[in-house]
Amino acid sequence: MIVKLFSIADLITAAVMLLLHFSYVPWNIGVAAAIYLMIKWYMFRGDIASFIDLFVGVYIILLMLGFQTFLTYIFTGYLLQKAMLGFIRF
Repeated sequence: MIVKLFSIADLITAAVMLLLHFSYVPWNIGVAAAIYLMIKWYMFRGDIASFIDLFVGVYIILLMLGFQTFLTYIFTGYLLQKAMLGFIRF
């Protein structure tokens, strides 16, 4: 059950990150997404996927500051595949 909740949250975070890239959502939603990923990193630290979550959370903060690169698409794809694997696996 908890894996499906994390998968839904990753899916929402991927959408928020993509919408932040195109400036369609306010910054406070981006802060919530970044905090979610950083908390998830802290809860599951020691795993490489969790370290990538921390990096994506920092990137979301950079997105809010105007830093936009092709990494948005790579990180969105990463979160989407993580969410889909969570739905399929359990």
